[in-house]
Amino acid sequence: MKRWATYFFAAALFGTLLFHAVCNQTGGGSGTGSGSGGSTSGGSSPGGSSSACTLSGAGTGPSGNNPSDFPNAAGINFAAFPVDPGNCTGTHTFYVATTGSDGNPGTASQPFRSILHALESAAGGDAVIVSNGTYSESDTLTLDKPNLRLCAAGGESVTVTPASSSIHYGLIVAADGVLIDGIHTTGFLSSITLSGNSGALVSNIILKNLTVTAGGTDFKDGITAPAGPVNNLLIKNVLVKNATLGISCNNGPCKNWRLDGVSVCNDANDVGGSGGDAIAIEAQDADPSTNILISNAEVTGASADGIDVKGTHIAVFNANVHDNLRNGVKFWRGGDLVNSFVVGHGADAEIVFDQAGTYRIVNSLIAYQNVNTDGTLRADSYTMTVCYDHPSDACPVSIINSVFFNNAGSIFLTPGTTATIQNNLLGNSLNDIIIEKNGTSIQETDSVSTLSSIATASENLAFTTNPGYANAGGRDFTFGAASPLKNAGTVPASFPSYDFRGNSRNQGGAPDLGPLELF
Repeated sequence: MKRWATYFFAAALFGTLLFHAVCNQTGGGSGTGSGSGGSTSGGSSPGGSSSACTLSGAGTGPSGNNPSDFPNAAGINFAAFPVDPGNCTGTHTFYVATTGSDGNPGTASQPFRSILHALESAAGGDAVIVSNGTYSESDTLTLDKPNLRLCAAGGESVTVTPASSSIHYGLIVAADGVLIDGIHTTGFLSSITLSGNSGALVSNIILKNLTVTAGGTDFKDGITAPAGPVNNLLIKNVLVKNATLGISCNNGPCKNWRLDGVSVCNDANDVGGSGGDAIAIEAQDADPSTNILISNAEVTGASADGIDVKGTHIAVFNANVHDNLRNGVKFWRGGDLVNSFVVGHGADAEIVFDQAGTYRIVNSLIAYQNVNTDGTLRADSYTMTVCYDHPSDACPVSIINSVFFNNAGSIFLTPGTTATIQNNLLGNSLNDIIIEKNGTSIQETDSVSTLSSIATASENLAFTTNPGYANAGGRDFTFGAASPLKNAGTVPASFPSYDFRGNSRNQGGAPDLGPLELF
């Protein structure tokens, strides 16, 4: 098998898109942009090898809940997601400032000193506005009154820290209709807990414009629902870092979750073999989680999976999932993966589609599964498995306009899998096997037409095609005008009009392959 030691450069290369084992994301930008050939406008490229984790650079497609912006085959119910009110008004408003006193009445001119006292003074439907500063609180901040608002004053930065090492919980949301806006947390073992440990259902929760920095050396939680169901949740423009478990619904079921402009940069140290995921939405088999839409996200550094969703009606758009220790993306009961990078994972497969459901990969790049950036094999494994543990399940899967590049092994299809493979580049497998089903293995040296023996296949590029990436080993997956990825795609049903950066698709009459539309 030919290994591409020298990457092919076109006459002009425009911009770079580098993926490192750091979290560096532009939180959910809005608008689709017009874009021009070769442009990667819409966000700056991550640079250097700094371990900094900031909201400054992944997918920047549309934001919000407009169904036309997120065409999918998963059947997402957009009307079920919470709507951001865009303000922090309440029946009564209490104010907090570092210059205040808890003996004050909590007015704008005579604010409280502690957020804890303000929350204890507030009733359901009230608002607490906090001025700039760091607030070392003497106890957990519990929002247990319905429709309570806790917000930073406009344009100001507010950080909550524990006053002592005995305070492990930062904020607990234990009532419906709570909104938290601009309140950063640092140093808690459990930063934001939804529903507390009571297991009671909470719903219609909005968390936005937050930085959550977990602390301590034990198992550390970012934003978690550890004990019970949480429905109708919006997490928007939120950065979670240094956690063992980033954003999670543990027991569930959790329904109608909307994650938009989210960066999760886990601490990859696996505390006690915990296997903490970056984003995990779990549930029991009898009552699965459902209606989950994740967009404009970056997910990295997990000691386990990047995105693991055990539910139905799941869609992930414009995500950069990279350098997690186990699976990159795992869907249990169907789902769409669109305009996304899934790069640099270990374990048994980069993509896992677990059991009966309809699965779709559109305009995505799956690369470096168990492969070092210098092209050497880290461990033998599949690149993608479809219903591996449920071989008799009906598991229709579509792979469209996507690229599989420099992975350790093959795509594994079970007998119950019906596959549509259209307008892709499936190549550069280190074990020389591209795809296998029912004992039939298609080799990299075989004609691409042999795909038709195990799938409905058309217009795929030859397996040995060099995609012409600028510097794939350095995680620069841009390409020039001579690349075979240019205008090699098709326009399927439920197809977005934009790419990973929000640039318009079909700039050259047909979409480019992979997450980026450059021509």
